[in-house]
Amino acid sequence: MEFAIAAPIMLTSVFGTFEMCRMSLIYNMAQDAAYDACRHAMVEGATATEARDKALEVLSLVGAQDVSVVINDGQAFTDKTKQVKVVVTIPMEANALLLRTLFTGREIQSTITMNMERYSGFYDATQ
Repeated sequence: MEFAIAAPIMLTSVFGTFEMCRMSLIYNMAQDAAYDACRHAMVEGATATEARDKALEVLSLVGAQDVSVVINDGQAFTDKTKQVKVVVTIPMEANALLLRTLFTGREIQSTITMNMERYSGFYDATQ
C-alpha cells in the first residue's frame, strides 16, 4: 500500500530531475554554440553560413533538434559591419526525452553580440 502511494511521487521526482538536468545541459550548449559561432563570424573572411554551421556542430554534441540559428538578423556581412549578433533558439518540447508536456511552448534562447575584427586600414585611436 505504501509503495503504491510513494512510487508515483518518487518516479516523477526522478524523471523530473533528469529532464531539468538535460534542459540545463542544452541551455549551456546553446550559450556555447552562440559564442563559438560569434567568435567564428567576427574574423575577416568568415561567412554567416560558416558561423551557423559552427553553432550546429556544437549543438549536435547533445543531439539538439529543431534548432534555429540566426546571424545578424539575416543580414550579410560587409566591410562596414561593426558587430555580429548570433541568436540560438531551441524548442524545449522537441528536445525533452520523457516529460514533454512540462515544456510545451517553451524555448531556450541564447544571444551573443561581439565586435567585428574587420576593418580597412590601420587602427586609429582618434576615431
